[in-house]
Amino acid sequence: MPPAEEDETTPLIADEIAPESRHPRGSRRALTTIIAAFSLILILSISSHISDAPLTAILEDIVCEKYYASHPDDGSEFFSDPESKCKIEPIQSEVAFINGWKDTFEAAPGIILAVPYGALADRIGRKKVLILSLIGLFLEDSWLRVVYWFSDLFPPKAVWFLGAWAIIGGGATTLTSIVFVLVADVCPAEQRTTAFSQMQSAEMISQLVFIPLGAALMSVNKWLPMMISSALMVLGILLALAFLPETLPAKKKAEDEADLITEREDMDDRSSPRQNGTHTADGKSTAIKKAVAKVIGMINTHVVLTILAFLAVYLGEQVQGPVFLQYVSKKLHWTIAKASFFLSLRAGVNLAALAFVLPAFSSLLMKKMDEVSKDKRIAQFAGIFLAFGSAVMALASTWGLMSVGQIFYALGLVLPVPMRSLITGMVEQQHLATLYTALSVTSYSGMVIGRPLFAVIFGWGLRIGGGWIGLPFIVASGCFAAALGAVTGVTLGSRIEI
Repeated sequence: MPPAEEDETTPLIADEIAPESRHPRGSRRALTTIIAAFSLILILSISSHISDAPLTAILEDIVCEKYYASHPDDGSEFFSDPESKCKIEPIQSEVAFINGWKDTFEAAPGIILAVPYGALADRIGRKKVLILSLIGLFLEDSWLRVVYWFSDLFPPKAVWFLGAWAIIGGGATTLTSIVFVLVADVCPAEQRTTAFSQMQSAEMISQLVFIPLGAALMSVNKWLPMMISSALMVLGILLALAFLPETLPAKKKAEDEADLITEREDMDDRSSPRQNGTHTADGKSTAIKKAVAKVIGMINTHVVLTILAFLAVYLGEQVQGPVFLQYVSKKLHWTIAKASFFLSLRAGVNLAALAFVLPAFSSLLMKKMDEVSKDKRIAQFAGIFLAFGSAVMALASTWGLMSVGQIFYALGLVLPVPMRSLITGMVEQQHLATLYTALSVTSYSGMVIGRPLFAVIFGWGLRIGGGWIGLPFIVASGCFAAALGAVTGVTLGSRIEI
């Protein structure tokens, strides 16, 4: 039977959150797209993580040099180790200040531009917007290197302007969402959770292997990992151009072309003085109706609950940022270097969960329930693990208990995968890019809000003393419990009227 006709009144929300049959893609094309998307995420993640430690080290050198140039009497000659002189509080505070605001200024433009670029991807195509995002990210990457290389010309705070390049393509927020849309466009619903977990595992692989590799390469030259990072960015752009297909449904393209023709005709008609007022009013009325219909379509209980769950998860995850290392160091009386053991433990367990546990559990549940029920059940288990793991870490006083908490937490970090698959089944395919960019905005908002928030909460815990030092993890556990409640509140198979 041919598909039903769609027009501007077609709901954004699918009639039912139920099994779909909207992926009539060849298996070979789907496999090629998934492999190319995975490779792109892996290459870009390696590019990012291999330069993590060198970026901080180079910035520290620059700040250190400028500090002693302006404070020649601070006694740098008394340090036996050349690096020790850069570890004093004024220098370390300045490095943390520059890096902290760099992350904020980098993320903010992407948060603002992600949804418009997502809507553009729904109109002109996924691949075109993806390439724009890659170009913008490469320019961001290049600007940072120019500022650090020519440190005698640029103050280190000039790196704060790198977010301006996000105007081209919307930055990492848009890029991430479009890659997931490419996979969702070609992947059957019953395989979507596994495909998304593979995308996320690429990030874990790069963290596990290439952060320490980048640190090791610094012993040769601090700029060597930086050059490798830039080369990998170029490789990622070439890979996207050569191997990633356009996955925007052909029908959607045809509808947009028809809209453009109609708009041109309306403009021609409005050029007549006699008809100008009537057609202007009609054109505005139609545009307003479309915009209102789309907004109303997105404001649905199921979609809102799931997006709120995403926000709660990404907010809670920020407790595992710099605050985590400080907390472990204080609680267990370990050095920061020794405390980083838990980061490797988390990455390893999460990688195993994404690569093996999640696909196996997903296949097992598929034998007993449909894909939507399966996604919800996995999300509920993951939410429980995150809340429980965070609570254990809040109370842990030994490395053994801290390890148990981190293992449960790492297992629960798969939560965004089934949640993304669940919410995908709630909207029509032609609106996926808009939805996914909204999710990326949510995740980056959680990061921008969560990092300083948990730093403040950690300070409160330190001032109160005793067991309250674990207050950030109690709050994080509450965030994950709220996400669990939101996911549980999503009703499956209910009919949605708009």
